Amino acid sequence: MSFTQNFNQDAGIFVETTQVWDVGSIYSVDVNSEEFKELLVRLYQYINNIVLVLNKKTSGYYVNEQFLTSDIYTNDNLSITETIRSGYRSFYFTGPLAAGINIFPHGLQVTAQWQWTYIGGSATRTGTPDGYPIPYIAAAAAYIGVRVTATDIIIDNQSGLVFDQSNITLKYIIV
Repeated sequence: MSFTQNFNQDAGIFVETTQVWDVGSIYSVDVNSEEFKELLVRLYQYINNIVLVLNKKTSGYYVNEQFLTSDIYTNDNLSITETIRSGYRSFYFTGPLAAGINIFPHGLQVTAQWQWTYIGGSATRTGTPDGYPIPYIAAAAAYIGVRVTATDIIIDNQSGLVFDQSNITLKYIIV
């Protein structure tokens, strides 16, 4: 079966840890026997299961570069033959946030083929230490907005607060 056929069945996958192998019996098995061949098949299947699970897990690296996360997205564009698309992530320390518009170049080669799947982050006032999500809405006029252009991350800080630190995570797929 292909990956796409098993996609829904494999949600929440993990590698079993209860496999018990009697190492002593391996030494006494005739390498030409059916029992030894069965052992090799089981080992191969178990290693293959580990590889399948490992390749489907989302990696926890948040780095300032394009990173293939192992996130998988369905493709809703019927003119494209691939049924799934890989997800990417980039993480940015955007530093202090002053009141008003704050612009940070992201360095990605964004084209019309990109689709953003997540744009967000957080801001911290280290003296307090209060943390705020980005985007943040407190009232009609008190907010922190974020958007991405082909070249920049734009954070609009209308919260009435100044932040010592901030970060933004961008997730996207490329058609």
